[in-house]
Order: sequence, then C-alpha cells, then structure tokens
Amino acid sequence: MMIQGKHECEECSKAFEWYYLVPQHIDSPSFQAHFIPQNKTSIKQVIQQDEKRLPIKASIHCPKCDKLNIFKVETDGSH
Repeated sequence: MMIQGKHECEECSKAFEWYYLVPQHIDSPSFQAHFIPQNKTSIKQVIQQDEKRLPIKASIHCPKCDKLNIFKVETDGSH
C-alpha cells in the first residue's frame, strides 16, 4: 500500500508532497505493485508506526533546502 500526503518544511516553509510504501507482510497471498512518484519525496525513516505498520511519526528531507524534518504523519486519504 502507498500512502501520500503534504508537509511544510520547518526551515524554509516550502510545502511539498511525500509518499511512503508500507511494507507488505511476507505471508500475504498477493502483493501490490506501485509506480514510484517522480514528483514526490519519499519518507526517509519511520520513527513510530502502528500495529498495521502505518507510520505515525517520520522524518523526511525538504527537497528545497535539504533540512531534515520530523513530523506526525497525516495522510491525504489516498491509499
């Protein structure tokens, strides 16, 4: 599953879109394939996740100023 959202950089205040590919369980009967979005930034590291392995808190580098941002993950509802 891919989740997506928007984040505003803490340093330069630029808003940018991000994505994260949620790891699929090895015992799944089938796997989903996704195209990697070219115009979005990937979450660098998941700091905290829930029982379904969805990120709660993560880090990401701003594509404009390269500042490492740590933020609470709020998705835009697209899965």
